[in-house]
Amino acid sequence: MHIVIIGNGISGVTAARFIRKLSDYDITIISSESDYFFSRTALMYIYMGHMRLKEVQPYENSFWEKTVSTF
Repeated sequence: MHIVIIGNGISGVTAARFIRKLSDYDITIISSESDYFFSRTALMYIYMGHMRLKEVQPYENSFWEKTVSTF
């Protein structure tokens, strides 16, 4: 089976993680926003110079390669 999730926000990523945890289905996340999930509420801290993008990504980029395909 192949699961397609629209949106790579917190809901889409959480759904993909639980599907991956409970099954061996193929998962594709479709989003036009970015390749990887990041905390959008923390963007103001990046703009102010208090944080870097790397610090607002809850998962390392390798997580995506193991867990899902993104388009």
